[in-house]
Amino acid sequence: MKLSELVGIHSLGLRVVVGGGDVGDLPVTAAYITDLPDPSRFLVPGIVVLSSGLWVDRPGGVERFVGALVAAGATALVLGTVEIGEIPPEVVEACRREGLVLATVPDDVSFGAVVQSVVETVAVLGAGDAPGVELGERVQQAVADGALDDALALVHTAYGVACWVVDDVGAPLATAGAVGVEHIARAWSRAVGGEEVTSWPLGPASSRAVLTAQRSRRDLGPAATRVLEALAAALRPELRFARRSRRARWERVSALLAATVDESLPPGEVSALLRLVGLDPQGGLRVLVARTDDLGFPAEAVAELLTRLCTGPGVRAAVCLHEGAATAVLSEIAEVADLRDRLAGGLPEPVDLLDGRTLVIAASDPVNGVSRLASAHAVARERLVEFDAAPHPAAGAGLVLVDSSASGDHRSLLRMLSLPARDAFAASVLGELEEYDRRHGGDLVTTVEIFLDRGGSWQDAARALHVHPNTLRYRIGRVEELTHRDLTTTQDRVDVFLALRCRGSVDNRS
Repeated sequence: MKLSELVGIHSLGLRVVVGGGDVGDLPVTAAYITDLPDPSRFLVPGIVVLSSGLWVDRPGGVERFVGALVAAGATALVLGTVEIGEIPPEVVEACRREGLVLATVPDDVSFGAVVQSVVETVAVLGAGDAPGVELGERVQQAVADGALDDALALVHTAYGVACWVVDDVGAPLATAGAVGVEHIARAWSRAVGGEEVTSWPLGPASSRAVLTAQRSRRDLGPAATRVLEALAAALRPELRFARRSRRARWERVSALLAATVDESLPPGEVSALLRLVGLDPQGGLRVLVARTDDLGFPAEAVAELLTRLCTGPGVRAAVCLHEGAATAVLSEIAEVADLRDRLAGGLPEPVDLLDGRTLVIAASDPVNGVSRLASAHAVARERLVEFDAAPHPAAGAGLVLVDSSASGDHRSLLRMLSLPARDAFAASVLGELEEYDRRHGGDLVTTVEIFLDRGGSWQDAARALHVHPNTLRYRIGRVEELTHRDLTTTQDRVDVFLALRCRGSVDNRS
């Protein structure tokens, strides 16, 4: 039985509150009424739990109850409102966060009527399919034992259907039958459905984890469909745990990068955090920031590609999503040539996932010491921005590495300085000038910036500022007094120009 069929029984009047767009293929294997704070031991995958919500007011009651259902692979929570009046917002939020369907039942419909509908329908569908029921149990047990390949092999042997499981970030977890990795990657990256495959989502709407069978739903038949639905129900809590674990790992690395940028932790603590994520703070460090040329391609999948590319003998990497971008901190690779060789050597397997896209990786120069890590991160991000701003021929499937060889101007030199160093230089040259503008409502900073951008031409700069050249000369005189620089000399012009660029990089560092 599918959840959509249960919701579609008009006499029950079930109303979906959370997950309305995801109920179509979710299996219903049983129904259970409970108000126990933790009903875990009575739950099975695919179960619909009906409750009056008496656990809502207990300390931590919502998290405990919803967590128990999610861990057991329950399909839905049906909450009655006779006792609690209305569905509490914290229940709605918990179900939405965990990807659990939440529904409510009218006050004049008993929980028993819902349970009876489930029991009768499941009994009819299962009649004459005792072998299928047994196979479903064996498949679920194989998943519980961590033998996912065995679970898929059981399905393939019984029904002759090729099937596979792909997680949120495009990594094939298991396959059975004659199916190539290229086909799996293409089906995942393009979310292919249609006549030739049937897929079951293994997470919330935002997740791209799927169980897929290489056969249409019509050709699968009811017995194979029920077994695959039972398999999907068993997989959902496993994938949910993996998703949480990956997110926690990424958050640790992201917090480390954030601490280096805002200098909220002393170097000793940053070094300790680097060791916790497997990096040597005493060795050379390099930061990578990556994306694909398809803006719709998930950043999580790009992070997974970085993990696969940058993990192996001779290199250690800590990967995360930081400020929305796939980011990696590498140790033990000092030379760009070594990095290129490493990335090229790791490309063949993940390139299938790209499915014709180009993976662009911007790399910082190697730095020594944790105090330079923030600068390395800024360098990698700015190189990616500069690459995006420049025209490039279509590269096709593959990898583009953007490093120091891709740029050669004053911005490359400034990126070698840490953000605090750039702050300090800008303040030493422009500090009095900016203070004067603040106190008098002036625009001397803008004036000197336009003057230098126009190559020191009095006429061009005055025209751009809409002032008389004599007014401009007076303003530049004030700039020279406040900066203690002579703007008729190249050396002092360079000082002010670089200070303005440092100021700009500080203003736009995000």
